[in-house]
Amino acid sequence: MNKPINIAGLAGLGLLIVGALFYNIKGRLTPSTAGLLLGSGALLLVYFIGNFRLLKAKLSQRSTRHGLNLILMTIIVLGIIGFVQTIANKRHIRYDLTENKRYSLSPQSQQLLRDLPEKISVLCFYTESHRSKPIMEEMMKQYEYSSDKFEYQFIDPDRNPAQARQYQLKTDGTAIVTYQDKTESVLSTNEEDITNAIIKVTRKKSRSIYFTTGHGEAGIDNTDREGYSLAKQSLENQAYQVKEILLMREMAIPADCDLLVVNGPQTDLFDEEVELITQYIDQGGKALFLLEPFTASKLSLTLDRYGFELGSDIVVDRFSRIMGGDYLIPIVTKYHDHDITKGFTIMSFFPLARSVKVKSPPDEGITASLLAETSPDSWGETDRAALERGEAQYDEGEDLKGPVPICAASIIDLDKIAQKEETPAPAEEPAQEPAAAGKKARVVVFGDSEFANNTYFAQQGNSDFFLNAVNWLAQEETLISIRPRSPKFTPLTLTASQGKLLFWLPIVILPGLVIVIGSYVIIHRRKKG
Repeated sequence: MNKPINIAGLAGLGLLIVGALFYNIKGRLTPSTAGLLLGSGALLLVYFIGNFRLLKAKLSQRSTRHGLNLILMTIIVLGIIGFVQTIANKRHIRYDLTENKRYSLSPQSQQLLRDLPEKISVLCFYTESHRSKPIMEEMMKQYEYSSDKFEYQFIDPDRNPAQARQYQLKTDGTAIVTYQDKTESVLSTNEEDITNAIIKVTRKKSRSIYFTTGHGEAGIDNTDREGYSLAKQSLENQAYQVKEILLMREMAIPADCDLLVVNGPQTDLFDEEVELITQYIDQGGKALFLLEPFTASKLSLTLDRYGFELGSDIVVDRFSRIMGGDYLIPIVTKYHDHDITKGFTIMSFFPLARSVKVKSPPDEGITASLLAETSPDSWGETDRAALERGEAQYDEGEDLKGPVPICAASIIDLDKIAQKEETPAPAEEPAQEPAAAGKKARVVVFGDSEFANNTYFAQQGNSDFFLNAVNWLAQEETLISIRPRSPKFTPLTLTASQGKLLFWLPIVILPGLVIVIGSYVIIHRRKKG
């Protein structure tokens, strides 16, 4: 062989290796990498041309043909594996075998992603050294897997300062959710925060929720134990506008009110306020009533019109004492089939609750449904004095035998209601404006308000129950589901014997078997040879 030509071949091979390493490190084809690869190709071409006759002679040998066949088969197998891997990356199936589905999105997030009308993108500004980057990458893969309309990109703000300035980035580890001309920043890797950002940018209209005030209701800005600040924050995270309203100052419920919440008035409402609420519902309004025991008697009479029967009682639950709670904090584990409680299996707590039944048979035009009941060991105690003395007990014929229903929902067909109650208005009173044709009102009644205050809101399923009811009333059914779960720490505890077995089996026994079997095969072949 010609020595200079061989040197050229070795130099070409070296340049090829260096160029491949540079390309792998840079992640793209730079001019210097392209120069190395072109130089490598030229030198290798010189080598093959200069040794053409020798190479041709080598190729004619049987051993060379077998070697080339082996190389060709290896390339084909690797190509098939690469093709299958490419298909698997595009259309792969994930199985989450963890106990609480830690590596799966919540049903709420999955449903939201399935209903995306258009593409939504997330720009994740994370430096390479950011400790939360691997967590965010895994989270983004879960979102991408759930919808073909979701796409994401990771950008290093140190290497791309122009893009960081474009989005007014202030903190490393910020995700920018972009949809059409809307953007929303996310400063955490929590699924709840990411999903809420998607809700905010995709919602066409921000819905308004009004909480009543003026009768001792818990304040939505009150951060004390009895306040509703946590509920307000959760609603705002879902892009609701949450406000307070003093009905005595209003001539009518505001036009932008998508949901009216009467949250535990301690004194009875005035007749004028009850009339405002009735007119609002009769015009197709949506209302949520959270009513404490032995209060709001006028509202109780009004709600009878919409298919509800509120008991003048308080629920006593012996089962809650077994669970370590107060017997006046009934535990709910039984939920009826409804959009609000669909797939709901988490227990919830209702301190100081009253019974809420539905009328049977229901009035024409009203579809009422029970949502949840307490345990069979509970009852609705009607003797308030006995309760105050601590002497409450179930009295047949007077108290309501358990299980006791404590919340219900109804849909009111206003056309049928109007036809049934159609009477000429007195001359001195203006007739109410008729509801729009085909309009339906929605009402949900809970026999308790404290279950949604700051003390109990985060307990078990309380927040989910409250938010599901709000979303159903506001006709945001895509948001009704179980909220994202927190990772559950489940350590593996082994006995001393199990620990020793875990060491000996994979570390000693299995490798030892392989060595013994291999030695036997080798000795047996040598004896035959």
